Amino acid sequence: MKIGLDIGSHSIKIVCLKNGILENYSIINLDLEKELEDRISEGLKQLVGSFKFKKIPIAIGINGPDTIVKYITLPKMTEDELKEAMKFEIETHIPLKKEEIYYDFHIFSEDAENIKVVIASAKINIVQGIIKLLEKYKIRAKLLVPDSIALLNSFIQCNPSEVNIALLNIGFQYSNLNIIGIDGPFISRIFEFGSANFVNLISSEKNCSLNEADKILFNDEEGKNFIYMGREIVDSFIDEITSSITYYEVEKNQKIEKIYLSGGFSIKEIAELFKEKIGIEIFYFNPVERLKLTRSFPNLEEDKNRIVIAIGLAFTLGNTK
Repeated sequence: MKIGLDIGSHSIKIVCLKNGILENYSIINLDLEKELEDRISEGLKQLVGSFKFKKIPIAIGINGPDTIVKYITLPKMTEDELKEAMKFEIETHIPLKKEEIYYDFHIFSEDAENIKVVIASAKINIVQGIIKLLEKYKIRAKLLVPDSIALLNSFIQCNPSEVNIALLNIGFQYSNLNIIGIDGPFISRIFEFGSANFVNLISSEKNCSLNEADKILFNDEEGKNFIYMGREIVDSFIDEITSSITYYEVEKNQKIEKIYLSGGFSIKEIAELFKEKIGIEIFYFNPVERLKLTRSFPNLEEDKNRIVIAIGLAFTLGNTK
């Protein structure tokens, strides 16, 4: 069994895979009125009452602006030479002090002359904060994985050969963008955009709680109108995505052909605004399309967009024991 645990500020998602087959999953919605640590702690307490974690490998996602993933190309070298080179590459590509971060790197492809390396980093205080919170409930992570890498893994399991595409996972507080080019992953970016922008807007306009505003946004036609009221917020976000796509297209002389949306806020209205403004075909990424199931899950169709990261986290464990 492998477990992917996606701890967000809106909900906690857990996916259990056994030999690549979906054994179980769950989504725990959090109380938005509580402070972030308190609401997550309450969600974890509920989680450990339903799932057994002992001796099961767990990959846990980390996200936010201080979680950085970079893809670089280097001349072919030995493992020892790469370790030495990374001391300098970290300083070049990660805009944080080396003593403030944990980092890791991995060769994801190579040819006769070059190697392509992914670098992942996160601030030490963020990582230690997650570990401390998990230890309170006796949850031990085998791996801590940036959400953008989990998103990439989730997609590659379903669509291993697609290139010139953008993956965009839109959550509550953050959104993750991955661009997969003709020679593999090209760029990963994190944006401070998500349904929280509109939950806060609704709460302010209607003088209601954040929990009530969240329900209005997703379950009420009135909520959808607030998306168009906040059109400038969406347009600014789309402009940033367009900038990343243009950068790839200029650098590689290729065209992005599709954008795959996922995440809890990848709703129809957002997709329509993307299509209108960006002019690229928009698709919804279905992470369970090729995933075998041990049984029928009645809410899976409704939940599939929300468990994309958790699925990718579980797959990240690979053959880990």
